[in-house]
Amino acid sequence: MTRHDPALSPLAELRANVALPFERARAMPKSVYTSPDFAALEEQHIFAKEWLCAGRGDALPNPGDYLTMEISGEPIIILRDREGVLRGMSNVCRHRMSTLLEGRGNVRSIVCPYHAWTYNLDGTLRGAPA
Repeated sequence: MTRHDPALSPLAELRANVALPFERARAMPKSVYTSPDFAALEEQHIFAKEWLCAGRGDALPNPGDYLTMEISGEPIIILRDREGVLRGMSNVCRHRMSTLLEGRGNVRSIVCPYHAWTYNLDGTLRGAPA
């Protein structure tokens, strides 16, 4: 088993591991799981550029069913609209950047808890008080 070499960056340690013949393969070095710098590289080169699985479509069977998550530092809503289409959208109000929904549930519309801006299930603005 290879020990963490503080002189090597997590990326250099990983490169050294994968350069070995398959018969001598080892698990990824601990540093790739614990390094904030390596996590930032993953965010930039993987999570910000590739499709990610948010969950199973059958977990949101009805119009208005939603779940929330954070992807690459951004709050997201996954929601089934009135036509039955699954949509992914920002979970932030356009007015004052407040979080719109939390957790899982079912809604008829999306209402910002801060100033009550209301959005349709397709993400379009329905109304803004005053």
